[in-house]
Amino acid sequence: MEENTSNESDKIVSKESTASPKDKKNKGEKKGPGFFAKHKAEFKKIKWPTRQELLKETVVVIIISLAVGVVIYGIDTILQFGFGKLINIL
Repeated sequence: MEENTSNESDKIVSKESTASPKDKKNKGEKKGPGFFAKHKAEFKKIKWPTRQELLKETVVVIIISLAVGVVIYGIDTILQFGFGKLINIL
């Protein structure tokens, strides 16, 4: 006589493999407040800057941008001068 050597675990089919495509699609979604309610709650957590803080940060950004622009202009001018002399030598 033949003895059945297969395990019971081989015969068990997981729920995920038998779930319909519609069930798989909604699997990751949780029940709860809607899209806009969630975003409204997140907006309440934001610390908005005061007008004075916003003005100070804007001035800092403008000053840094101008400084970087001056540095890039200086490097460009030096390189143009250097390459101009190099071309005249050759």
